[in-house]
Amino acid sequence: MREWLEISLFFANGEPAAGQRFVAHTSGSARRIEGTLDESGHARFRVPSKSPVRVAFPDLQENNE
Repeated sequence: MREWLEISLFFANGEPAAGQRFVAHTSGSARRIEGTLDESGHARFRVPSKSPVRVAFPDLQENNE
């Protein structure tokens, strides 16, 4: 069975992080999901049921290093 995962990202000023790249990793199936947030700073994708998911925003992480 699969379920939907929805993520959102907003900057400190409240603006949506439109077009921001994300990478999601599921631990149960070792699946990697890549995409970009829509104009509202949201994304929705399917994941294995009850599988923990780790989401990263690589472009933001590169800027903070």
